[in-house]
Amino acid sequence: MDALNDYYQTTNPRFISYTRQEFEQEFDESRDELEKLFSLDLLSCVEASCRVDYLNRLGKKLKDPVSRAMRSLGLPDPRKASLEEHILSTWQNVGAYRNGYMSEIKRVFKYRHWLAHGRYWVLRNGRILDFSSLYALMDPFISYIRSY
Repeated sequence: MDALNDYYQTTNPRFISYTRQEFEQEFDESRDELEKLFSLDLLSCVEASCRVDYLNRLGKKLKDPVSRAMRSLGLPDPRKASLEEHILSTWQNVGAYRNGYMSEIKRVFKYRHWLAHGRYWVLRNGRILDFSSLYALMDPFISYIRSY
């Protein structure tokens, strides 16, 4: 964020011909784009954590209910497991996490797909989440997975 603030100075020659309104609009758009990139990064890390956890549970043949349910999926290539359909659904159906919360996490990953794949379609729920909200949602979930 410091780099963005350093760049968007009224003393920067690039903005010499900008009106105050044009300057502020471009700064706001850049800040919004940066927040989306932070959000994509966060959600990508959460997805990777979920996938690594899934593969570890399969490889170590853990005996807890979630691990057993994940093994019972019987996927021919576990590396191709769908995050939403296989991994998150298993946590939703077998894990002790609240159902409404897991539904929200699944919905958030639709936002992640929108961010990652060009944002050329309109989000069905029309809700763009800020980084702080995403972090507040994802941090307890990742802690839960790691402690289960």
